[in-house]
Amino acid sequence: ELKQFELDSKSTVRGNLFDSSFHAGFTTLLSKSKTYGPAVLDVAMKNLDADVLAQLNQNINQFQQTNTTGGQAQQLLLSLLPELPKLLGQGAIFEVTTLKLGLPEGNLEGSMHITFPQIDASPMQMLSHIEGEGHVSMPVAAVKSLLVRSLKQTLVLAHDDEALNHADEKETTPSVTLATLDQQAVHHADQKLAD
Repeated sequence: ELKQFELDSKSTVRGNLFDSSFHAGFTTLLSKSKTYGPAVLDVAMKNLDADVLAQLNQNINQFQQTNTTGGQAQQLLLSLLPELPKLLGQGAIFEVTTLKLGLPEGNLEGSMHITFPQIDASPMQMLSHIEGEGHVSMPVAAVKSLLVRSLKQTLVLAHDDEALNHADEKETTPSVTLATLDQQAVHHADQKLAD
């Protein structure tokens, strides 16, 4: 159940620069008997070269309408890479001004600001001149929950691989219960958090 969901976006062109902003939020989200919210996300892209963006958009539309094989699609995407410095070379800015989400364990908050240099360079040269900063904070219990889930999947896959590797042998590998996997995942997550 989702309550008071709002979504808004705005785009403008100033001179030859394209700016776009996106806002989303909701007051509460009820999923599997857990309540999330309130949530707010504000994202903006500024100072994109409007002409290059229009050309890229046209190329992408042609790509979507063309029946291409995997190799042709990859070639087309690679041909767009040299255009990225032109698109971003006017001092493009990407920012997440607000990221807030109420979790059952507490609040997740963050922000990020990335500035691209005003230079005409290759994508690799441009990477070395990007400046940015950001932060994210979330409750330890939420991080631990994500770690445990990820580690449990890794342990299950590792156990399945080991069982397959020994399938031809007369001796069987000891069976692992879900409770054992849970204990191992929680133990590894606690170690990672302590580190």
